[in-house]
Amino acid sequence: MDDLYELTLPRDTVFGEGSLECLGRRASKLGRSALLVIGRGSVRRSGALDKAMKLLKGSGIRVTLYEGVEPDPSIQTVDEGSKVCRRESCDLVIGLGGGSVMDAAKMMAILAKNPGSAREYQMGERAIEQPGLPYIAIPTTSGTGSEGNRVSVLTNKEERIKKSVAHPYMVPHLAIVDPSLTLSLPPKLTAMTGIDALSHAIESYVSRRAQPFTEGIGLRAIKLIGENLPRAVEKGDDISARGSLAMASYLAGIALNAGAGAAHMLAHPLGALFGIAHGEAIALVLCEVMRRNLDYATEKFADIAMALGENTSGLSARSAAELAVDAVSRLCQRIGLTRRLRDFHLKEEDFSEILKGVEKSTSHLKETNPCPITEELLLEILKASM
Repeated sequence: MDDLYELTLPRDTVFGEGSLECLGRRASKLGRSALLVIGRGSVRRSGALDKAMKLLKGSGIRVTLYEGVEPDPSIQTVDEGSKVCRRESCDLVIGLGGGSVMDAAKMMAILAKNPGSAREYQMGERAIEQPGLPYIAIPTTSGTGSEGNRVSVLTNKEERIKKSVAHPYMVPHLAIVDPSLTLSLPPKLTAMTGIDALSHAIESYVSRRAQPFTEGIGLRAIKLIGENLPRAVEKGDDISARGSLAMASYLAGIALNAGAGAAHMLAHPLGALFGIAHGEAIALVLCEVMRRNLDYATEKFADIAMALGENTSGLSARSAAELAVDAVSRLCQRIGLTRRLRDFHLKEEDFSEILKGVEKSTSHLKETNPCPITEELLLEILKASM
C-alpha cells in the first residue's frame, strides 16, 4: 500500500461492568498523590465519587478533590485545576465524569508539566513539549470518546469560542470504561451524548483522512449506537444497551484519528455563542450536513445506512446513501432530539457571527469534510436547520 497512516491510540484500557474496582490497584502503579477531577454533583449523587475515593485511599493514594468542572469547560477552570495540582504536589490526574470533566482533566495533566496557560496552547501561542502527568480517564457518559483520544475541547469566554487542543501526549495512560457508571444518566443526556458519539463515528468514517483502521471501528460504532441508543434512552437500566453504547463511544473516540467534519464545525460555535449543549447542537445540523456530503462519499453513506439497519437491497448506491440520512433523522426523533435552530431563538442575522466562530475555532475541519466547505454551503446548512 502506498498510503501513509498515522494513529494515536489509547495506552491501556479496562472495559466492562464493575471495572471501576481496578482503580486503586491500577492507579497505584502510576502515582501516589492524585488530583481527582469531577463535575458539579452527578458523580456524588450516583455514589461513584465515594466508591472511587474509597478505592484510591484503600491503595494508599492521597487524593486531592477538584470539584465543579462546568459543561464546556473554560480555560480558567483548567488553569485553576492545574495550579491546585502543582500546589498539592500531585503526581497523577484522574478525570471521573463526562466529556467536559475528562477534557479538562487531561489538559490539567499537561499543564502540570508544561509552562504557560491553557489559553496559550488553545490559541497556538505555545506548543506542548513535555509529557504531562499520568492521566486516568473514567467516563460516566457515552458520548465524547475523550477516554480514547488525544483531544481536549475547551471554552474561551473572552474569544467566545470552543476550540480544541490536541497532542499525542494527551491520550490517557489508562481508560477505565465501566458501563454501570452510566446507568444513572437521564434520558435527555443519554440521547445527547449518544448522538455526539454517532456523529464522531459517521464523520470519521466519511472523512477524507479515513483509513482502514478508523473505518472499521467507526462502522462498528455506528451499528452499536443504532441498535442500542433508543433502548438506553427508553430503559435506562438496560445494562446490555449501556455497555454497547460505552463501547461505541470509546470506538468512535478512537475513530476521530480521521477527524470530524462540518457538523462539528458548526456545533462548536453554536455552543460557544448561544449556549446550546454540544449533543443537541450536533443533532440540529447533522442530517443537513450528511445531505451535502452524499455525492462525495456515496458508497460510504450506503454502508452507514446498512449499519443502521436499513434494507438497501436492490438500490443504487445513491438511493442507499439517502437512507442513511433518513435513518439518522428517525433516530433523532425517536430519542427526542427534534428541536430546530429557531427553537433556540436564533435568527438568520446570527449566522454571520456563527461563521466567524467557525473561522476562529474549527476551520481546520475543512480538510476532513468530504464536501468542499464554503461560506455559502455553511449558510445553506444553517438555513435548512432553522
